[in-house]
Amino acid sequence: MDSKKHISQDKEKKSSVSNPKTSFKRYVKWIVIFVLLVAVLVAEFGLWNGKHIGTLNRAISLKISTTSWHRYTDRSKVEKDIASNLQEMSNFLESGQIDSAMEFVHPDQKDSYYSQFTTYPDRIPAFVEGLRSAKLVFISEELNAYESERLARVELLIPEEISSTDENSKKYPCTLTCILFEERWVIDS
Repeated sequence: MDSKKHISQDKEKKSSVSNPKTSFKRYVKWIVIFVLLVAVLVAEFGLWNGKHIGTLNRAISLKISTTSWHRYTDRSKVEKDIASNLQEMSNFLESGQIDSAMEFVHPDQKDSYYSQFTTYPDRIPAFVEGLRSAKLVFISEELNAYESERLARVELLIPEEISSTDENSKKYPCTLTCILFEERWVIDS
């Protein structure tokens, strides 16, 4: 009887201590379900191809590329040169010397600008005021990637009505492209 009692106690001990193989088999089902769930989530949200990362990298690279020109060592010189040329052009236009003002326009664009100035002389004062409000918004690197050495963009604020003396009168932005042509900044478009 003792031996039967001993055998039954051994069986109880064995059943109370779990076998590692049977324990792993119980969890395999849950591991497979977890892996499938993760795969579905990855497929659903497109994480496998990094769409969200690409967008973030694109935003960062755009920010860097659009503001890197602020750190050019010759930025202040370029800014002064462009502002000086636009100021001189505005002085010529204000005094009615359209031919002299054409010195600050690229040769390919001279005919277009000249015809605009002669056809619409009443718009010249608004353009002059816009030239005097010029603000540099971009300068290219010195890569000789353009027909000229450098390219710059300038934003003008053109008033809707030139006769208005109100500083709060409505103004609309206009962007001019200037290029360094024969060592001089000229309006290209």
